[in-house]
Amino acid sequence: YRFYQGTYDNSKCIRFKFLSYVLSFSVLILITGNLVYSYPLVTGKIFRPTQPDSFFVRIPPYVQETKKWLDTQEGFRIVSYPDDEIEKFNWGYRGIESVLGLLSKTEVIFNPLNDPDSNVAILIKEFYKDLKKDEIVATTALAQKLNIGLIFEKGDQESLSPKLSGKVKENEAANFGDWHLYKFPQDTNVKIYSPTNLFLGPIRKEGARVLGVLPKEGVLLNQEDTVVKSIEALKNYYGFILFAKNSQEEEFKNFAYSESKLNNRLISRDLSKVEFSIDVSEEGDYSPILERYKLEDFGIEVDGSLEVEVDGKSVIWNTEDYSDSYLRFNKIYLSRGEHKISIKLKNENLVFGGDFNSGMIFKKGGYGEGRGEYSINEDPSGKFLQIFNVNKANVTADFQVSSFDLFTAYYVDLRYKQIYGNNANVVVSQGTTKTLVKAQTERLPNYPEWNNFSFYYEPVQTDSSMSVNLESPFTSDPLGTKILYDDLRVFKVFTNELLFVKEGNNKLNVAPKIEFNKKSPVTYEGEVSQVKGSHLIVFSENYSPNWELIVMDKNGKEINGNFDHFSSNIYSNAWYVDAPAENYKFRIFYKNQNLFLIGSLLSLLTVILLIIYVFKNLYDKKN
Repeated sequence: YRFYQGTYDNSKCIRFKFLSYVLSFSVLILITGNLVYSYPLVTGKIFRPTQPDSFFVRIPPYVQETKKWLDTQEGFRIVSYPDDEIEKFNWGYRGIESVLGLLSKTEVIFNPLNDPDSNVAILIKEFYKDLKKDEIVATTALAQKLNIGLIFEKGDQESLSPKLSGKVKENEAANFGDWHLYKFPQDTNVKIYSPTNLFLGPIRKEGARVLGVLPKEGVLLNQEDTVVKSIEALKNYYGFILFAKNSQEEEFKNFAYSESKLNNRLISRDLSKVEFSIDVSEEGDYSPILERYKLEDFGIEVDGSLEVEVDGKSVIWNTEDYSDSYLRFNKIYLSRGEHKISIKLKNENLVFGGDFNSGMIFKKGGYGEGRGEYSINEDPSGKFLQIFNVNKANVTADFQVSSFDLFTAYYVDLRYKQIYGNNANVVVSQGTTKTLVKAQTERLPNYPEWNNFSFYYEPVQTDSSMSVNLESPFTSDPLGTKILYDDLRVFKVFTNELLFVKEGNNKLNVAPKIEFNKKSPVTYEGEVSQVKGSHLIVFSENYSPNWELIVMDKNGKEINGNFDHFSSNIYSNAWYVDAPAENYKFRIFYKNQNLFLIGSLLSLLTVILLIIYVFKNLYDKKN
């Protein structure tokens, strides 16, 4: 019995050890396999930029060449183009962050997919908008505030974005295969600088739009910031920037971003004038600044004078200066309170033959089987188009929109009358010779008398053409569908910005010289010299109250002081420094990083204690 009992115990022990080995080996294989499979995610690299191949795609040779060149560059950020939120290259790589982030330590700016409504994301979108519209002066001003020094054009990226203009490409810094890097702008702000021109103005989207008029040495501060308002020493230095509300743009936004309803469609709007409204809190002399973009299309000459109405009184604004981005007019006096500025526009109808007085000047279109009958008829009010859909077809009269501008919203207006059959449709189509980019269908209500109908269309920003199609749709009724159309008109919406700038009475002292080194992504150290008095330090990183400025004397001893911290340029940090010395040192660091370091040390200590505990148990069992 003892023999069999011992044999049974030994067999049980062997099986237990065997199962333990198998389990341990399986766990080891599972962990190793997951680490190998998840290598790109664990390391943060979708592909290995230092090798010619990867787990997923084959990397073109010019990727490595670009990496080597970028390693020699520093002191600025790079902005990538096209500006798609998801990069898709024709050699296989796809990602939601810029591919340069895998190649270089240089900071890269791109359209963020995960945080599209942050202040810096709004500013980046404004930069891209001005860049596409070829407004180089405004683009340069925004680039300076974002610390941009290079534009990275990806010729191998699949994108709908329009090509870069020739002005941006005039100064090519490097070219590797399908990748081009252009030096832009010629002169940018460093990441930490001291401004001399202070302006109070709006924040968020309006603030991003006014930054384009600021000089390189200027800074925009939040006009509602209580910290800024509390600094008495700066009150004599502030200038003011007012952003005027554009009536045509506001009407378009109310239509586009509210729920669909008929009461804002069954009307006809007047786009022959635009009204701007502003609320002035500080009286004085202001320079009106009007965005230049295609003003000639509205009958406004850039090098002459402009007749406007200010609070109902007709006045002439004379052009003082103009660039590719703005018209600056001579100063006008504005008192406190609300003001209205009206500008008459020569807004041309962009479709020809929509009144049908000249016959059928359109393309007959549609799809499906069957046939449609077109005729020009006349009543006491004039000529009109009749489209009779006999059966099994969507019959259309197609009008091409002339001088199509993909950066401008459009207003479509017409009259119609439904005789019988299916409801009338108006379809706006945007596309290339190869593909349809966007189609917007407006279904008109069943109405047996002549009625007005209008709506807006916002194009996709890609090189394409636009047409408006008047449709008589298919119906199962054997009588078919008969629709009458007349007075089709398509106008551009005047969305140009109007700003009013009041210069400060004084400038801050000559900006001190700032030199700094980036010790880590969360720590910057430097020296400030040639200080002439109180000044600001702007730090072009996302604003957070956790960024802290420490000021030290030349020996490294901390100088105690209350350095007011507030936001600037919509997204960045700024401190007011009350002239601690003619020369001093400083350190900017992110306070919450200390919590991360403490947590890392505690985690490491926990692992060490666990290892000691395991080995101690093994040692005790052996003895």
